[in-house]
Amino acid sequence: MPAPEASLTTVGTTERAPLSHNQEFLCMFDRGDSAGPFGPYYHIAGGWRISGRVDVDDLHRSLDDVIVRHEALRTVVVREGSDRHQRILPPSPVTLVVQEVPGVDRVHRDLRCQDILNDLEAQPYPIGAPPLLRAFLWRFDHDDALFVIQAHHTAADAWSIQLIMREVVIGCAARAGHPVPTLADAGQYQDFARWQRSTGSSGGEHAHDDYWREKLRGGGVLALPTDWPRSLKGPQASAWHRFTIDRADADMALEIARKTHSTAFMVYLAAYLVCLRRTMNESNAVVPTFTTGRPKRFQHTIGSFFNLLPLRTDLTGCRTFVDVVDRTRQTCIEAYTREIPFGRIVELVPEVAAPLARDDTTMFNFQAERTLFAAEGERIGELTCTEVRRRVSAPVGGDVPDGSLWTMSIAPGADTVGCLAFNTNRYDVMTAAEMVIDFARGFRGLVNDPDRPLTG
Repeated sequence: MPAPEASLTTVGTTERAPLSHNQEFLCMFDRGDSAGPFGPYYHIAGGWRISGRVDVDDLHRSLDDVIVRHEALRTVVVREGSDRHQRILPPSPVTLVVQEVPGVDRVHRDLRCQDILNDLEAQPYPIGAPPLLRAFLWRFDHDDALFVIQAHHTAADAWSIQLIMREVVIGCAARAGHPVPTLADAGQYQDFARWQRSTGSSGGEHAHDDYWREKLRGGGVLALPTDWPRSLKGPQASAWHRFTIDRADADMALEIARKTHSTAFMVYLAAYLVCLRRTMNESNAVVPTFTTGRPKRFQHTIGSFFNLLPLRTDLTGCRTFVDVVDRTRQTCIEAYTREIPFGRIVELVPEVAAPLARDDTTMFNFQAERTLFAAEGERIGELTCTEVRRRVSAPVGGDVPDGSLWTMSIAPGADTVGCLAFNTNRYDVMTAAEMVIDFARGFRGLVNDPDRPLTG
């Protein structure tokens, strides 16, 4: 049954809503409309190879459906003075750019897709009037295309991009007459912000305060020395150095995760902690990670939900890598089950954010990347969608406002694609490359001999 047509006008749209904790967090790094998290380079994109004939009109209408369904994509953050709030605007059409890319041999198309994504992220994002979403369709031939969804990061996080893609493809399939699953009730981002405020005022948010005070006492988030101080104020851009953990080593990591009742992310984080102990003599690091920040009731809501969660793991007494994985697992479970907004953690333990103000260091985050789609591709209606996993580094990409970010894209039965994003006014590219080489070399040794006594 075809999907109902979306209406690009709404009645009773809420004009004003409180900021979420995530939006308040972004305001900490506000550098105006030309840089930082509210500037034109703070955007996020996802790309999928689509096999099958794409009806462009159905694609465009399905994109417009998403704008009607999700207010966050037509919301601006008003930041004047102390009266910060969300302003939700009526729906308006999505820009869809369609371009033919003839003459690219099939064996070279995957690399071409990666280059297109990198080039797109190097360009400024026009963040004038919402919607804060646009899409691109590059067609290699009649049944092979690259489809890219790009949004400003204040309006959508990585999980949101996945949700948008799934809704668009389901919309196309429905319009073509294919049976499709009913979309779950999404809820609105402003409802999430109000829920956060009501939770805090009722005291539920403060149930874990004592844990965080004790866990982080005397510790600051991981900040490593930079090549150049922030005070030099050199031209800022974010570079993305990508690397690959081959499938054999990635499979060994998954096996360790299975044996220790851990997740793959815990194993990769444990390897990073060993790297820090070896290179920085740091055995009690507070490594921040980004979580989805989504309560169950908002799993299908578009918006910027991610939350910075500091994970403190003391490696004292760990003799082997398996010991480190066990200790890391304990840290993660404790933190995830007691998660509260990072802003609240800073209120409880101000010293945790102290390294962020230093001139000669920068924060390092470590996160795993998740996907809603099968690694080998997923068929919905007449289209098969396979996410593009980028392995090509980029000298300029989407902005990391102030800090560095490790991302591990982990997929069962495949290699792991890693990335270190960093500010080029703080680090030389060779410094970042050396960090990656050191981590990858250490990771291989650890997962292939996890019971060997640790050194250093």
